[in-house]
Amino acid sequence: AGSAPTILSRGAWRTPYGIVHADAEAADSLLVLSKTWEIRPSPLVIDEQPFVREHGIASLTPFIKRSFPNAKIIPIIFDESGLSTVPFEEIMAHLTSIRPDAFLVASVDFSHYLPTAIQTFHDEESLWCLKTGTLCNLPGRTVDLEVDSEATLSALAIWNRITDSEQFTEAFHT
Repeated sequence: AGSAPTILSRGAWRTPYGIVHADAEAADSLLVLSKTWEIRPSPLVIDEQPFVREHGIASLTPFIKRSFPNAKIIPIIFDESGLSTVPFEEIMAHLTSIRPDAFLVASVDFSHYLPTAIQTFHDEESLWCLKTGTLCNLPGRTVDLEVDSEATLSALAIWNRITDSEQFTEAFHT
């Protein structure tokens, strides 16, 4: 729905606990970074429209506001079309350098609408990638994950490696 493979927002989300604001300064900093890339058109833009219906972010903002009342978020939508063009490593490295105390929340739907046996197989593959920190979605991969955003999982694996937070704990599998 967006105009590039990586979309940022400067918006705000209303929750029962108050408003969660985007970190516009961080978004603008990423835009400046994207101008240094030799990729044209830029795979990173600010585009508010896709965030209007993006439940993967909106559904998490009440928990963020309640748990971290003063937090700002850097909402990012990754499109699968960007797997070969988006410099995930640079984006994650930049974010960890400008916001060293930040943490990443990845909102990814795993396999659903599939028969149980097939869903179980795909979920086990996805969980293996998370547990091992493997970038399962790179070109030439041997695993095709049944998730709605392999690009987001790639960004998560890179973030975890950069921040030395690669320990995986499965809390729920529902």
